[in-house]
Formats: sequence, C-alpha cells, structure tokens
Amino acid sequence: MSYYTLLTQIKVPPYSKKQELFNVISHLLGLPLAFYIYLFALSRYLNDQISFFSYSGLAIFALAVFLLYTFSVFYHCLSPTSINKKIFRIIDHAAIFLLIAGTYTPICFYLISGGHPVGLVIFIIEVIAATLGILLNVFLFHKDIVRIFSIFLYILMGWLIIFTGGFSYLDFWPFIFILIGGIVYTIGVISYAVGKKKLYFHSIFHIFVLVATVTQMIGVLLLFS
Repeated sequence: MSYYTLLTQIKVPPYSKKQELFNVISHLLGLPLAFYIYLFALSRYLNDQISFFSYSGLAIFALAVFLLYTFSVFYHCLSPTSINKKIFRIIDHAAIFLLIAGTYTPICFYLISGGHPVGLVIFIIEVIAATLGILLNVFLFHKDIVRIFSIFLYILMGWLIIFTGGFSYLDFWPFIFILIGGIVYTIGVISYAVGKKKLYFHSIFHIFVLVATVTQMIGVLLLFS
C-alpha cells in the first residue's frame, strides 16, 4: 500500500466554518506563549541567571509550544477536501507528543541539574514514548487502535512525573501550576475522546489545551525564576 493510499483512508471531521474559525483563533492565541517562553529563557541566560543547559531545556519547550499551535492552526485553515488536510491531521496529532515531551524537557533538565537521576529517567522515557507515538501516527493513523493507544500514551506521558515520584523534588508553587495544567490537559483529552462524535467538543478541547499550556508554562518558568 502506498502512503498516498493510506492518506486517502483518513477521515477528516466535517467541522463547520464557524467551528474551524474558532479552532484557528483559539490556537493562534497559543503562539505568543512560545515567544514569551523563549524570550524569558534568553533573558535569564544572557543575564547569567540560568545555565546553558537550563536555557536549552526552555528553548525546546518554546519550540514544542510553537510547533503544536502552528500545526494546529494550519490544519484547521485547510480545505476539508484537500489531501493536505489529511496530512496535517496526522501532524496535528503527532505534535501533541512533541508538546508533552517538550514541556517535560526543562523540568527534567531542572531535576538533572539538581542532582536527581529521576530527571534523566523521565526524559529518556518521554523521548522514547514521543518517538513511538509519532511513528505510529505517521504510518498507522488510519487504524482506530492507534488513535485509542495515542490517548493512553498522552495520559501516561503527561503523568509520568507523578508515577516516578519526580514531583517531590519540585518547589511547591511550580508543582501546583504544573499539576493543575496536567489535570486540565487530562480533562480535555477525556472530553475529546468521549465526545468525538460531537464536533463542538473539539473546540472545547482547544480551550482546555490553551488553558493547560498557560498554567504549565507558569509552573515551568517559576522553576527558573
């Protein structure tokens, strides 16, 4: 089977024009967050307030946020009859793995810098899980089982810092904001999965993602403040 044939098997949800407009605008609002994170990192680094290692982690976080929201905007801007829409649907879902791993990167680097090996363990697991999730979505997105497994993987990756006990090394307020963001992301993913036959749930999911990104951004930046 050619990859083009695989793409033709992918179904695109029939969102209305108003729903797509809302989806585009809601995630356009997420793009400035990426620039804010990067400028924060650059400013702290140039003023010798964080190491290059920490700066790199924050820069990766900023890039992950930028890619997630950029791909989402492109996906929702494209014509539903275009093959590019199907391509960007795959990219849109794969970018979620980038966002989760990218959000964890500065947290893991913070833990590693503090002499906590659990940071390296979490980072390695996140990279492996994200790579697996992206490859499955790129090559097997048309399989229902892959989309179901992806939701499971999103949640597993998102709560890894709790499962491994890494949260115990974080300061109180950074942890609280990161935790709240994780809860919001999880509610969003569950509502999206449960309401997948109701198209407006996707717009609600967008709001959950935006709020969770802001909340976790605050938590991560507090770690380096």
